[in-house]
Amino acid sequence: MLVMRLGIPFATIGLLNTDKGVFPEYLRGFLFTAFTLVIQMSLLNLSILCLANAQLIYGIGVSIMSVNTPSILSRYMVRPSGNPITSLGNTARSIRALLPRRR
Repeated sequence: MLVMRLGIPFATIGLLNTDKGVFPEYLRGFLFTAFTLVIQMSLLNLSILCLANAQLIYGIGVSIMSVNTPSILSRYMVRPSGNPITSLGNTARSIRALLPRRR
């Protein structure tokens, strides 16, 4: 997060151009990282709380989920686009990924 915070002034230089440079992608990555970090820290605190209350299995499970949070969130966070058909397809794909598969 510190490195990304230090890079914000360099990313905002692109706002002077008409195509907005790298700022939209940089801001999206920054917010994704911040959101993931908040969730990971919350899960880590919950894991420590479970371990302090002698719930060993729950504590280990929550800590494993905390480590896997970035991969889980990257699977379900959809990149926004200006095309409504593409965004509808991305939404349908996300909903289909959440539903259980038939065997």
